[in-house]
Amino acid sequence: MRKVFVSTICIIFCASLLFAGGAKEDVGASTSGEYVYQKMTIGWGTTSSEGTIVVQAMNDFADAIGKATDGRVKVEIYPGSQLGSAQAMLEQCQLGTLAMTNTQPSILGGIGATEQYALSMPYVFSSFDARWDVIYGDIGKELNDIVTQKAKGLVGFSYFGDGARHFFTNFPVNSLSDLAGKKLRVQKTELDNAWCTALGAIPTPTDSAEMYSAMSTGLVDGAEQPIANYYSGMYTEVSKYYVLDGHTYNTIGIVFSADIWNKMDKQLQELITNTWNDIIQAKKQVILDNEADTLKLIEATGVKVSTPKDLDAWAAAMEGVYDKYNAKYGKSFADYLSRIRAVK
Repeated sequence: MRKVFVSTICIIFCASLLFAGGAKEDVGASTSGEYVYQKMTIGWGTTSSEGTIVVQAMNDFADAIGKATDGRVKVEIYPGSQLGSAQAMLEQCQLGTLAMTNTQPSILGGIGATEQYALSMPYVFSSFDARWDVIYGDIGKELNDIVTQKAKGLVGFSYFGDGARHFFTNFPVNSLSDLAGKKLRVQKTELDNAWCTALGAIPTPTDSAEMYSAMSTGLVDGAEQPIANYYSGMYTEVSKYYVLDGHTYNTIGIVFSADIWNKMDKQLQELITNTWNDIIQAKKQVILDNEADTLKLIEATGVKVSTPKDLDAWAAAMEGVYDKYNAKYGKSFADYLSRIRAVK
């Protein structure tokens, strides 16, 4: 079931009632031999908007779970920050008043699961496929287990692997040396400042709402956004070069409320896990096709799309950044960072 408009207070109150008992009446094998799932309503909140691929996948998941359980388990999707900010929804999951939400690996790193920071480091993934293999393979499972162990009130469930972030500029970029001394708008984080400096550029943090004007007025020489955001934000109007360097990948962490997850029987946990895995694998090509189609739209505006020939040098420039964060986050983080970088 999908609900589009509802007050946050009402949802939290209702969710408390729905999940408090974890109703399990009539659970188990029926006379026909088919398993009868416990009745449950699962709320899944996100800041992503209706129509995005991640919300499409969430809706597909809701439909599939409803069908597989003969409607006994209902998944209600709340896109577009209907239940509050990303931080608010994460706290609701920790409290057990919301079942699922989407977050960033760096946020999970900040609440105890420091190994998650490895997924946000620059130039650690050699390709989309390498990042995909990491998050849906053994490393991704281990990182989710760490969330379960270290992040209070949460279960690390899975990921949504979206596309990469790339630079857009008002000057041509053919090699790393072209960035020297250029002012690049980056996000207001210590890590973004570190990797931008390592590339030889001048980090110039601004609010996201100011990015368009910063480019149009020349306050900055370039900025960075995923392909879809670059096009939808109409940055083609203020830059004529889009540089496919793939410095980081948008990886969404999906978490469950530990309180709610632990009230589920094993069969339902397995159904939920397997159903999401099937859906996300089916979305891989959709994500890639969407990026390819959007790049064509970008090129149609007159923007030159290019890939630097020396991307190995860009990654090599990050060694000092890796050393800094290995020292900051410790051996376990360093081990995961090394394993991730080794996936090709």
